[in-house]
Amino acid sequence: MLSALWTAAFGASMVHGDITYLDAVEGSSGNTFATGGSPADFSWLNPDTTSTADDDQWKKRPYGNGGTVFQALHSGNTMPELTTRISGLSDGSYDVWVFFWDGPDSNQWTISAGLTPGSLTTYSFDGPGDSSAAVAASTLTFNNPPMVTEDVRTLYGVKVGQASVAGGNAIELHVDNLVGGGSATRTWYDGVGYGPANPGGGDPPDEGLRLFGVEFNRDDALGSPSQSQFRVVSGSTTQNGNAASYVKTIGPRQVTISQPGAVDFEFRGANGDASRAIPGGDTSLSFLVADFIATREGAINLEITGLPAGDYVFRSYHLDPFTGSALGFAQGLTTTTPNTIEARTGGVMRGSVQPTALGSAGLNTTFINDSQVPTLIFPFTHDGSSPLVVELRSTKSNGSENFLLLNGFELFEAAP
Repeated sequence: MLSALWTAAFGASMVHGDITYLDAVEGSSGNTFATGGSPADFSWLNPDTTSTADDDQWKKRPYGNGGTVFQALHSGNTMPELTTRISGLSDGSYDVWVFFWDGPDSNQWTISAGLTPGSLTTYSFDGPGDSSAAVAASTLTFNNPPMVTEDVRTLYGVKVGQASVAGGNAIELHVDNLVGGGSATRTWYDGVGYGPANPGGGDPPDEGLRLFGVEFNRDDALGSPSQSQFRVVSGSTTQNGNAASYVKTIGPRQVTISQPGAVDFEFRGANGDASRAIPGGDTSLSFLVADFIATREGAINLEITGLPAGDYVFRSYHLDPFTGSALGFAQGLTTTTPNTIEARTGGVMRGSVQPTALGSAGLNTTFINDSQVPTLIFPFTHDGSSPLVVELRSTKSNGSENFLLLNGFELFEAAP
């Protein structure tokens, strides 16, 4: 049985749930309109349905889900930003998605989207923008599966963030296209999606035997404690003293932590004063998250060999102890909007979490308790035929660098 130490962290977990697809529809009875306008205003929409460019208006093409997509294709001016409103949701926290089409390899279609008007991020699968954030819709799970391929085109999705509903208010998602784009970087906007950020009231999957845990420790400074229930991977706060891949042998298993881009990891720490006691001692999560491994490339792979076929539960911890741009890996260049960290196995989305920051630099983890540590947790089945690879990816919400940090992770057998 797990101790109360581990179960205390479940309240901070955010597990990805099934997505409900919502087609983008214009008109007074629809959900999509020009930002700042009203559904009854059609000034943003060109009635022409051809593929020719328009520098000022969107076009409605006869393709995609619901038989229509909104196309932005221009050679000079920017297009009007669009708003799609999601109404009628119960109070709670939701993951919010945007869906767009991409053509063959010769094209690089994009979409710009976000939850704040005028502050959007450009995404694509194979071209300009944050290519790591767009995933084929066929790899996602839906309550009402949309069409995911049409002719030579593929539907892609991007989770743009999380939004809260209180008192029945609507969620508004904002969409635009890449400024200065052309025929190769057009936008085909099809719709949005939403799903509970913490489905089922946040109940975690049942865990059985704990197989191992791995944590990260900067070894060149005071106040960088190691958690006694975890195996340690150490590194330096000086990046060029580190590697892009670390291997840890744990019994019959080998764990490899790597950056796909082969850029050296950074090791950071929150506690610079060794004389300050951490609540709960070296078995508390605040002890675990005192140090972390980090990348500005937005991707960490965890490969585990020697794992037999079976049912398992994965859990990782993601706390950002700073809010500044230099050390605040979850926060980008601002202190207000954290990136979203997603986990996949076999190309399938398994879970997501948004890190939180403690406050100003130097606050340290000596003032937090276990329930304040954001946790990503999900169950999965492994066939044992090849190494298990857990892909951690951060969805860039702001800033010029795609920050991703990892305080530690664990693997459990699923409870029978």
